Amino acid sequence: LVGEYDEVYEKYPSFDFDFKVADASIQYPDLPAAVKGININTHIYNKSSDLDGMVIDVKKAQAIVAGSPIDASMNLKTPMSDPNIQAYIKSDFNLANSAKAIPMEGLDYTGNVKADLNFAAKMSDIDKEAYDNVKAEGSMQLINIVLAGADVPIPINIKDANLLFSPQYADLQSFNMIFGKSDISATGRMDNLLPYALRDDSLHGSFNVSSNFIDLTELSNLAMSEEPAPEGSTESEKPEESSDTNAVASSEGVVRIPQNIDFQLQTDVKRMLMDSLEIKNLKGKMALKGGKA
Repeated sequence: LVGEYDEVYEKYPSFDFDFKVADASIQYPDLPAAVKGININTHIYNKSSDLDGMVIDVKKAQAIVAGSPIDASMNLKTPMSDPNIQAYIKSDFNLANSAKAIPMEGLDYTGNVKADLNFAAKMSDIDKEAYDNVKAEGSMQLINIVLAGADVPIPINIKDANLLFSPQYADLQSFNMIFGKSDISATGRMDNLLPYALRDDSLHGSFNVSSNFIDLTELSNLAMSEEPAPEGSTESEKPEESSDTNAVASSEGVVRIPQNIDFQLQTDVKRMLMDSLEIKNLKGKMALKGGKA
């Protein structure tokens, strides 16, 4: 560190940090496998008195988690005025093997996650929608992901999911999931992905969604079972009904629709069960916008 710190005039000392790790390993005593081949080469420096001159350069970040490799790098410049970032990540994770090296209490998981992503952009180019200057490409695949355990109320099986990325949009080429007794499949695309990821703008999407069977009774019972009783109330007491037809229970167990999601769904459900009511061949359009369906 060299220089003075002045909070009023926002002046900072210059600094220069090097952080390196070579061929390290970590192993939890109670687990059979280790995280090996840890290699990190990071240089963080600022030669000026302005934090906008800071550079974060992660030249290398590598590890092998129970035989599953991950390789990444990242470079960030002008973080205050116009973040200019380059990032890369490639991995091929076998989750069942990873569980042998990384403890996850209350969660059992299996399956494979493959990612190969490359990104380079300035925030100003994203703001101007100058996507010719933005590099955002790659793919992500989920293969037979199974989540279960004490923290998962109903088993979830993502049989496959395939996403392709470009600067303008993400293409959902396939998505097939089973959750409890229900199933869902989808294809489509998401637009405005970079502004959504970097500054929480609205995410737009259009999807074709289909299902052979959806058990709304199972899902509603799940939400009710996770709803905590109001403090000081008894089990016989029930919350007052809201006059807002768009309102949902204030339970943490209820999944709320994010305010910045704007999705158009073309739906085709072969069979739906709601208590004793059975609905067949349900087709139509659904809009998710402003936190409402």
